[in-house]
Amino acid sequence: MKVLHSDESHYHHTLYSIFLVGPTPRNGAVPSWRPQALEILEKLGFDGLVYVPERKDWKSQFDYMDQVEWEYAGISAATFIVAWVPRNLENMLGL
Repeated sequence: MKVLHSDESHYHHTLYSIFLVGPTPRNGAVPSWRPQALEILEKLGFDGLVYVPERKDWKSQFDYMDQVEWEYAGISAATFIVAWVPRNLENMLGL
């Protein structure tokens, strides 16, 4: 399984791919759900590409429009879009 985070460049691939759509934590106190999703995909033997719209390095500065463009390209290229919407209005706003 290949994982592509939003601070990594897209590349041409011929694999099946999944884009993990859903809320992203807004601070370090709230854990992301995506590492657990990756573990599940790994256990299921998924051998394609997984687009993770979170940065590997949150400490570096980034441009919001770069993030939007990365997500648009990833969603457009993905074979499947998988969503998790927790609806926890306190710390993981999934609208």
